[in-house]
Amino acid sequence: MTASTTPASRVEPLFAFWPLAEPEGPPPPRVPWTTETPLCFVGGWEPLSFRQRAGYAWTDEEAAFAEEFSDRALDEYRRLGATSIVIPYAKGFGHAATGSELAQERDIIERAHAKGLRVAVYVRVDALVPETVRDEAPDVDQWLTRGVDGRPNVYHPQQTWRRRVCYSHPGAVAYLESVFRYAVETLKADQLHLDGYHVAFNPASTCRCPRCVESYRQWLKRRYPTPEAVRRAFGMLRIDAAEPPWFEPGGPLP
Repeated sequence: MTASTTPASRVEPLFAFWPLAEPEGPPPPRVPWTTETPLCFVGGWEPLSFRQRAGYAWTDEEAAFAEEFSDRALDEYRRLGATSIVIPYAKGFGHAATGSELAQERDIIERAHAKGLRVAVYVRVDALVPETVRDEAPDVDQWLTRGVDGRPNVYHPQQTWRRRVCYSHPGAVAYLESVFRYAVETLKADQLHLDGYHVAFNPASTCRCPRCVESYRQWLKRRYPTPEAVRRAFGMLRIDAAEPPWFEPGGPLP
């Protein structure tokens, strides 16, 4: 990898423990351009490497991928009225394994900006591919969610090589922050398209790692701060020993 495609070094995360983090003050003001021009998007955010690994790439997929953000295509998007595009970026393979794609994405952004298009980069935040991320983060397996059976959760039964990330782990948070910083500081992206939060709704796969269990107990303490509040809600419950409800995978909710 060249200097232009090397991600920023990971440091201690700004939000080391998201479930318990409290916002400090109002959000920052929006950048001016978001109110000065309509937002009309055109997008295609699956990297070529992901299409091939997932098994749905056509035999001419490389040629099609090259055309999606060619100068001819960018000019056509502008003619159709688009003011922004969404391009592939982080599908979970890590920076170290995707150096050539990062160079392509930086080139797309430079050409799009020259044509007056804003650019958002796609980031999948809930899942990654440990086998390739280990090259830059040997501790990646510690970041993965643990379901009711104690095993790492997969993204989908047809894509078991994608594992879901636990947002309570500082390593995972630092990794995601480095992905965001690289997009803004090096690729010069205008927006981040963060995808994947909805996958966490499945109660059988909700993370039960030690950090998440402790977060759950602290939430209970804040929600039911007195012994009387606990008694009225639960009858009898030891919050210090409570665990998230147990669900049989695929079974009905109790």
